[in-house]
Amino acid sequence: MNIKFQNSDPIVQDIAEYLFEYHKGIENAVSNKRLAEAVGLEERTSREIVAKLITIDNIPIGSCSVNHSGIYFCSNDEDFKIAHNELIGRMKKLSRRAKGLRLGWQEWKNEIKAEQLLLI
Repeated sequence: MNIKFQNSDPIVQDIAEYLFEYHKGIENAVSNKRLAEAVGLEERTSREIVAKLITIDNIPIGSCSVNHSGIYFCSNDEDFKIAHNELIGRMKKLSRRAKGLRLGWQEWKNEIKAEQLLLI
């Protein structure tokens, strides 16, 4: 694999190469736990490095939480579509959660103000 990395840290490159070599395609997805074990990192560190590979180095690494659950190197359009749709779905759920938080906060603030006015 000949990829230009923004980060010259060898472990970052090792993870990309490991995924490319052993986990190409959704059918070969690996859990983050197993990926971390394979490269000798904590799960959180592994997750952070994968995120950087995607966002900084533009490496087509996908993840899926259904059927072939795990992380994989996208090998075709279908792999990409599944990974992309998974991210869009998560974004929509987070957007709904953010909206609920905002509305809840506004309602709570209004109730507090009403209670404070009653104390005057």
